[in-house]
Amino acid sequence: MTAQKRGRSAHKKSYAWRKKGYKSPVLQAKTQGFRPQQWLQNHGFPYMIIDILAVISFTDKLLKTSSEKVTIPYEVIHSNILLFRIQELEEKFNKKLISMDQLFKAANMLKTSHQPLAVNILEKYGIQPDHLVKGVFCPECGAVLMRWANKTWHCVKCHCYSKDAHLAAINDYILLYGNQMTNKQAREFLKEESRHVLKRLMKKAGFTIIGYKKGSIYQLKMRY
Repeated sequence: MTAQKRGRSAHKKSYAWRKKGYKSPVLQAKTQGFRPQQWLQNHGFPYMIIDILAVISFTDKLLKTSSEKVTIPYEVIHSNILLFRIQELEEKFNKKLISMDQLFKAANMLKTSHQPLAVNILEKYGIQPDHLVKGVFCPECGAVLMRWANKTWHCVKCHCYSKDAHLAAINDYILLYGNQMTNKQAREFLKEESRHVLKRLMKKAGFTIIGYKKGSIYQLKMRY
């Protein structure tokens, strides 16, 4: 299936068509519906029909199939039709299959069973650790020139100041290396030489400490 978008030149006022091919959106949606369906059954919940829709968010795209003999699947719609299609589904599936207690139980089980995908970003994209730009980035101008002084991060470029600019850098560290960090690693990544400053910043952020003295490790969590 292809989607075509018509664009207009501002100078010539002429129209041109841009075409882009996609894999079957219906097949993708069915796969995404099949997985939670199987998960629920494997955890003792009754079989439930999961109907699917493939929604095209840009209404200015015209959908075409690879052949005139093939029609656009009923499940593929533009976003402006979504509300009406949901109303159709509500009329079609009007029988209660599970109680609210079961629904809350399923939601809690899904939440507790969730495991974030662990991806080694550096290895995946072939990035060497020494190629990374380390330090605390300024939240205003984006420069990696912030320095810690008088209990505040100061940008030497735009002179902005912040008390928690380091949290964004720690979030980056989590995505790159994982959720554990030593004081030494924190100093190297944030470009702050004082181990006492880092200790206070980590404590204030509420990170759990595992171990004792030089063997201690901070258990990190995303902070915003």
